[in-house]
Amino acid sequence: LAKSGNKLRSVDSDLTSGDGDGDDAKSMSGSSYGVKSVDDYGGLNYQYLGAGIRDSRTLPNFAMESVSHDQMPFAHGDIKNIPYVHGGFFGAAPFMLTNPHWISILRILMPDVYVEISRRAAYAPAPKLIHWAENNPVVAAYGTAHELEFSGRVPTLEWDVFLDPYLVKRVEIVLNEKEGFLQRQRDSRKKAHKESHRKDDDHGLDVMEGENDDEVIGNPTPMASSNERLVLSYYNAEIRRRTELLAERMLIAHGNVAQLVLEQTGYLKKYNFSRVKRTRKTLGGGIFARQWLAVYADAMKFGMGVDDDDYDDDCESDTDSTGAQDDVNFEDGAGIDHNAQIVAIGGHHGATSPDAKSATNSSLEESVFKTPGDDRSIGPPRKIVMMRSNEDDDDISIDGSITSELTSPQTAFLARTRKAQKARSAKKKGQQRVDSTSLNALAKSICPDYSIKDSIDSLKHIIQCPAPFGLVLDMKSRHVSRKVWALVIDFLRDAGARVEGIASFFVEEVRDISKYCNSPVNEIVFAHSAGDIQLGCHDGRIRRGDKVFFNAGSLLWDYPNIFDVNDMRNILEHRMQICFYAEDIKQSYRLKAYAKTTKPAQYSPKNQNIMSDDESETCAESADDASTGSDLFTKLLVQDRIRKSSVNMDFTYEEVPGGVCSTIQEYKNHYNLKIGLYVQEFAIDDAAVSLIVKYVNANPHVYELGLSWGGINGLTVRGIQPGRFTATDGLWNQRYAGMPWREDLKPSDESTT
Repeated sequence: LAKSGNKLRSVDSDLTSGDGDGDDAKSMSGSSYGVKSVDDYGGLNYQYLGAGIRDSRTLPNFAMESVSHDQMPFAHGDIKNIPYVHGGFFGAAPFMLTNPHWISILRILMPDVYVEISRRAAYAPAPKLIHWAENNPVVAAYGTAHELEFSGRVPTLEWDVFLDPYLVKRVEIVLNEKEGFLQRQRDSRKKAHKESHRKDDDHGLDVMEGENDDEVIGNPTPMASSNERLVLSYYNAEIRRRTELLAERMLIAHGNVAQLVLEQTGYLKKYNFSRVKRTRKTLGGGIFARQWLAVYADAMKFGMGVDDDDYDDDCESDTDSTGAQDDVNFEDGAGIDHNAQIVAIGGHHGATSPDAKSATNSSLEESVFKTPGDDRSIGPPRKIVMMRSNEDDDDISIDGSITSELTSPQTAFLARTRKAQKARSAKKKGQQRVDSTSLNALAKSICPDYSIKDSIDSLKHIIQCPAPFGLVLDMKSRHVSRKVWALVIDFLRDAGARVEGIASFFVEEVRDISKYCNSPVNEIVFAHSAGDIQLGCHDGRIRRGDKVFFNAGSLLWDYPNIFDVNDMRNILEHRMQICFYAEDIKQSYRLKAYAKTTKPAQYSPKNQNIMSDDESETCAESADDASTGSDLFTKLLVQDRIRKSSVNMDFTYEEVPGGVCSTIQEYKNHYNLKIGLYVQEFAIDDAAVSLIVKYVNANPHVYELGLSWGGINGLTVRGIQPGRFTATDGLWNQRYAGMPWREDLKPSDESTT
């Protein structure tokens, strides 16, 4: 089953061949990470790959099994349009934990995370197993590899990003200095023109009031001297250098509730960033973008079984990385400590030690990852063993290779200096110092560390795609200049990333960022609920043509009136009854009245991606042929596709008093909005997600941007169930931040709320 990619593609070609048009053919492809063009789904562009995808060492959906053996397919087929992967495929964690090949990759590349999750996997509930994997690069690589093999599409990932406030300030300083310099040049030229005009009235010159920066930089006037050009080139080079450092030390992390609240205030930003950085990766913390992409690229390399011999000779890296994850020296103005040494333990670029001191006194004779031109077998090593030697320096043994030898006079000198410092520290404390052998230190020491551009270049050859890495940036850092965000976006694009969009829950943070980018980027507005979109339209925060996403759980949840005694009494009676049945809650799900939709006159049934009777007969014949040919696997694939395409489009909506209620579709049409949905994958049960998927697939004319699902498309787990005091409609804690829908408001109302 693990090598089923070619069979799946052959089945796809059989099912999509015939007289059907392109839309009908694509409706059979299951997963929809990607679209045909920029305009099909509101301007988001994705990559599609054809045949020739490598073996991902994953299984097709119907053969996958979760760690608790409670896997469950969506009741009404797969999601037809997934604009981006919410949380970086963290919903795929229960399925990855049953795959030995990918577990070994996690153990090698992220041993600290592996140890933590291995202690929880046996007893932890499904929501916690999913939550720990948010923004995890290995889990993201697992989901990407699965989609590459079984759908042929490159998914677009979501990054939750924090910017280092210290590095942001350094970039802003140079930007302000450059703007001041340009303004002084413009003022001096205007003054010179005025003086010339006064001297010679017959040949007066009209002063150009709208002279911009491009006239100074690209097309300088004759008065521009070589010194001015030299100063401008220095400013531009310094901005590029500082932006690179800022982007590579961009923290990929979600943060906990307290950290997010503190970030909104704008106070203690440096302290808050340090807290997020030090939070464990399984509790909302993260790693820098540089290391994230390096781990992601190596995980894709091992997962897809790519040999280094597959790389072209001209793409072999001839430079080693010199940055350490946690040691950056800002005193020299360069922002990078060039004295930091590399621990060459693997990868074609090496890896860094936890700190600059420990990085100089250890090396490994055997590489973990094969380098170009090496004859050793590829794939992750079998195990990592931490061993304590009699000396002060810790040894790391990988597959039995133990090395901690001083190989140069400089290294020996640094080691003796370190030993003397430790002795003085131990004497001062009155006790012997013991070196740390923490998993965190081990993870830092073996983490591959090479530039963002090198990582994306590696992905190009692994995935065999010119744009292998798509991103939607979720801005967690607040009060950052739009110019700085634009510089980060341009840097990532120059490095080879497809930055499809930048999003925030605060409209003023994301508005007009495209004006400062070299090429436009989708500015996406996040909302907690449908009521937030309604309120934003009336108070002017959401404008015509905006792209908005809100939590689909708000289409199912009743916002209680805490001031109504009867409502509160009913809630308490329901929750405190002796017998509580989760199935009763799941069967009571109904779409709200404001979720009602109507089909436009020009809407064609073929756009609903429903399989016709002729297609069903063709699939049934294919299944019979497969069974006569004793190909059980192909038969299962065909039957799975038939199930996914059989969707009933009837919905039940709640009624409101008076029967009059404005709808989301009315606001979408009035404001020309492009709307998408997302859910919290660790807080949604199988009944809720199946209903939402069915609803979104049936209404692509309303939800053009589809549903952002952060798991395996078509699969969920049964372990997420509603409780007496917990709801599993996908809204999670956002129900306390979102606004309820007001039935009395209409899109045409001019009054603000």
